[in-house]
Formats: sequence, structure tokens, C-alpha cells
Amino acid sequence: MDNELIFDMATVFAGTLLIGGFDLLYHLVSVRILKPEDYGILNSLISFLMLAIMAINPLTMNFSRYFAEQLAKNNLKNIHNTLLKIASHLLILASVIFLFMVFVSSFIAKFINIPAIFIIITGGIISLSLFSKTLLSLLQGIQRFKIYSILLASSSFVKLLSGATLMYFGLRAMGGLAGLLIQPVFVIFISIFLLPFIFPKRRLNLNSDEIDPSLIYKFVLPNFIIVLSFAILTNTDVLLVKHFFSATETGYYSIAQMIGKVVFFLCSCIGIVILPKGTEAFVSNKSTHKLLYKSLSISALACFIVTGLIFIFPDIILRVLAGKYNPASASLMGLYVLVMSFNALLWITINFSLAINSLKFKWIFLLLSLSEVFFIYSCHTTLKVIILITLSFSIASFLVVSTYVNRSIHRMLKT
Repeated sequence: MDNELIFDMATVFAGTLLIGGFDLLYHLVSVRILKPEDYGILNSLISFLMLAIMAINPLTMNFSRYFAEQLAKNNLKNIHNTLLKIASHLLILASVIFLFMVFVSSFIAKFINIPAIFIIITGGIISLSLFSKTLLSLLQGIQRFKIYSILLASSSFVKLLSGATLMYFGLRAMGGLAGLLIQPVFVIFISIFLLPFIFPKRRLNLNSDEIDPSLIYKFVLPNFIIVLSFAILTNTDVLLVKHFFSATETGYYSIAQMIGKVVFFLCSCIGIVILPKGTEAFVSNKSTHKLLYKSLSISALACFIVTGLIFIFPDIILRVLAGKYNPASASLMGLYVLVMSFNALLWITINFSLAINSLKFKWIFLLLSLSEVFFIYSCHTTLKVIILITLSFSIASFLVVSTYVNRSIHRMLKT
């Protein structure tokens, strides 16, 4: 199991490096092509999009866990039937989400000071992401990590190529947003093409095994609370900076955030692997605690190395990654990489908690996330103060969630 875990982590890590590299290039190209004000708009939309997609992540993560459960029981037939059943549910939900985004577009656009058409297009991206993320959750749940990594890396490249081209030819922030729209379309198209190879018809009896929807959606609500809390914790700072500060200051903050996110990109692969692996071990009554401790150790080492490099060589890293130096971003990015380091450790712990159904921390985690928003809203004197508030709540959240998960592990070991 250890060898398989390391191999799968390495596979997803390689894919994550490509994804992170393409995503980083997407931001770097955006920084170089766009004016700081335009990049501030695009980055605000990305943060809003991340917040919205994080809100639907509990649903797709729940699908991934269900698929992993069925894989542990060697029930490929049930996985296929489940996928067909939820497709109709997703179509209804996607339509509702898009209409809702059209309805509230003026209000959101006014709050973050951008045209409403940007919000409407973002609504389309969210709706399409429901389908693309569900198909990716299938690959994650049945542990097809090679296909998963290649598909995600390819879609990131398509986003980079299309977005950069459109921005270069004058569409500015709208061109960058168009690249984000093309990405889920690409994932859906390729995934549908791959389905016949994943589920050969001769191996399936599609008329058997009636699917109980309650089993599929059983943990959606607690998962929703947890993942939404994480989204609030990690994305609302940029939206509030866009609301309270000038376009230029928002651009400087966004550059620091983009560099700080490098460490999260590097560690996100571990969360991808630990959810289905942890679920499989939990369903099979195998030991799970070593899986978490090894994952956190690997992630902590990566965070330490990246954080050290950014603190030691801030000027060089800023010039290499952003193509230009500004003192404002340089003074912020060291602290921001600390924020993202604790967020990376927190995300791994959350994925493990979902795998073993240890979700009792959900309400206190939501309270911490909302408290962060309250403190930023009340104490936004400088950009550095906002990062310090974000760092404090990231550390507190990691400690709280880790405590609850460790208690669950000890109870499991006793039984």
C-alpha cells in the first residue's frame, strides 16, 4: 500500500506540476499583458469563481467518495449506473445556477466594481464546471490517476493557450475569462470520449442494481459546510481587497497571492490521492492514520522548502515569476506563502476527514471562516494587516480540524 500510495502521489504530483505550471504561466502572461487594473479584475473573477466552484465541490467530492466505495466493493456496474443517474440531476442544477447568476449579476458586479457581463459569463463557467468536475471525480474515485492528471494538465494548457491568445489580441480581462470558459468544455468533451474505454459495455448489465439516491447524496450537506468554509477562508480576502482598495493596490496584492499559491499547487496532489485512498482503506477496515501522517509530512517538507526560498530570495523570485519588481508585492508575498502553506496542510486534513466521515468540526470551522471575513471587513487598514488576519485564521483552522480528526483516529484505533 505504501508503494502504491507513493506511486500515485508521484503520478498526480507530476500532473500537478504541469497544471500548476500552466496555471502559473496563465497568471504570469496575464500580469505581463494586462495593466494592473485589468489583472485585478481578472484575479477578482478567478477568486469569485474559485469560491463558487468550492461551493459545488462537496457534491463532486461526495461522488468521488461514493465511486471509491463502490470500487472497494468491486462494483463497476454500480459506478456506471450512478453516473447515468446523476447526469439528469446535474442538468437541472446547472440550469438553476446559471439563471440565478444572471439574476444577481448586477448586485455582485456593483460590489466588486466590474461590468455585469463578467458575472454572467462566470455563471456559465460554474454551470459547465458541475459536469466537468463530476467526470473528474469519477476518474479520481476509481483511481485512474494517470488519465486524471493528463486530462487536467491538458485542460490547463488549453486555458493558457486560448486565454493568452485572446488577451494578446485586445480582449483584456474578457479574454482571460474566455480561457476559463473553454477549460471545462474541453474536459467534458474528452471525458465523454473516454467513457466507453472506462466502461466497456460487454462487462456491464445496465438494467440491474437500482441506485438509492440517499446513498449518493448522504454526506453532501456536511461536506458542503466544510468545503464552503474552506472556500471562504481562502478566497474572500481577494474579493474584500478588490472592494476596499484601489485597482492598483488590488493588482499588487493579487501578484503576491499568485506567487504564494505556488506552494498550494505543489501540495494539492496529495489531497487528490488521499480522498479515494483513505475511503478505500476505511471501507476495507484497514489502518488509515499512517496515510494521513505520511501525507502531512510530505506536504510540510514541500511547504518548508518553498517558503524558505521565497523568504530568502523574494526579489529574484518576483522578477522571475512576475517579470517585474515592485516593493508592495515583495513585502507581502513571504507572508502569503505562509498562509498558503497552512491552507495546504488544512486541505489534506479535510480530504482525509471526508474519507473517514469525521465531520463533527464543520460548525466551528464555518465559524472560524466567517470570523475571518468579519475581521478583514472591520480591520482592513493595510494590505499587510489583511494577510496577517488571514494567516491567523489559517493556522487556527488547521489546528482545530487536526484536533478533531486525530480524536477520530484514536477512537478508530481503540475499536
